[in-house]
Amino acid sequence: MKAKAISFIIIFTMTIVSANKALANKRCVIIDILCHQPIDNASVTVDGHLVLKSDASGFVDLPNDFSSVEFDKTFYEKLVLRNSELRDTVFLSPTSYRLGEVVIYGIKPKNNYPKFKVDKDELAMIWYKTQPTNLLNLIKLVADKIFTHGTDERQKRKRIIDNY
Repeated sequence: MKAKAISFIIIFTMTIVSANKALANKRCVIIDILCHQPIDNASVTVDGHLVLKSDASGFVDLPNDFSSVEFDKTFYEKLVLRNSELRDTVFLSPTSYRLGEVVIYGIKPKNNYPKFKVDKDELAMIWYKTQPTNLLNLIKLVADKIFTHGTDERQKRKRIIDNY
């Protein structure tokens, strides 16, 4: 009885091992066609529903019975093969994308500096009348300008003096 049980277990184990070998996966490697480097993390879709990923060496294990397989990776052309066309090495060719018009939006920086016009003669007059050490003369000239021009100009110049 023990001999029959042992022979049954051995035959059952051999049947399972041979069935696994019959259902063994096809193994293929995915390679970049230009630089001949393996492509890792490529999506491999088998018969439209089973999605596999290639490992760091570019290898992927596929089931034996399938009708079509699709290899896809960003920046590479998509490749679809039938079971009869599949070899142990799959080459993917890189692709480039041409962008259309690119529009960049931004915020215009705020220019808080006051703008007022000074002609060359006026600038020369300020330069000659004020000494570099005599700041009061410069303030007096700017203050005179504040009271002689329009309201907006006066306010701008007053802000300059207050900030100075």
